[in-house]
Amino acid sequence: MQLEKAKETKQDMERCRLLAQRIAEEVHPGSAAVLNAESNLLEKALRRAGIRANAWAEGAEPADLLVVVD
Repeated sequence: MQLEKAKETKQDMERCRLLAQRIAEEVHPGSAAVLNAESNLLEKALRRAGIRANAWAEGAEPADLLVVVD
């Protein structure tokens, strides 16, 4: 059970890394807000790709890109 969860987490991390890399290469936003994220994996991946990323919050500083996690 733990091994399966670790494998899923690793897959999620890789998927987020690839998405963040693609966003950085194709869109080039200076900042991004992440909406509906269950975990902060995508935020971390975006930061590693050089994008200022935070969870979306009402009244927060506007971001160049809004990423909606489905």
